[in-house]
Amino acid sequence: MARSRRVLGAIVVGLVGFAVLMVLQDVPNRHGIEGNLTDRSTRALDRAGLSTVEVSFTGRDGTVRVHSQAEADRALAVVRGLDGVRVVHAVIVSNPVRSPNPAPSPSPSPAPDNSATPAPTPSESDSAGVQTQLTDLPGSPSRPVAPP
Repeated sequence: MARSRRVLGAIVVGLVGFAVLMVLQDVPNRHGIEGNLTDRSTRALDRAGLSTVEVSFTGRDGTVRVHSQAEADRALAVVRGLDGVRVVHAVIVSNPVRSPNPAPSPSPSPAPDNSATPAPTPSESDSAGVQTQLTDLPGSPSRPVAPP
């Protein structure tokens, strides 16, 4: 009986130690792999003329953020061709994510004038109507709750 408890204790200590080692080893390796894949993918996309495409990784699974379907097809082909990449998905966004050399605009456009259309303010009748609706809700402090 005592021997089986010692064996069981040794197994539990071994499993807990193994789990701790796995966690301590996995976290830095995963971030290193993600960083390496992101750097290599970004350089490959730049070489392919896709410098406005942003790429990110979770583990070995990548996501490219592009601005058109044609750009998505090219970016997916480039990133999928790299060693270590398991899966890549494309997300089409409307605004550029990053730009290698942003060009200055020739003349800034004036800011829109919002003073002509002021924001609506709630009137007393609106507030009273809302207050009445809130008071009519079951369980409201102003309204007694009927017993079940």
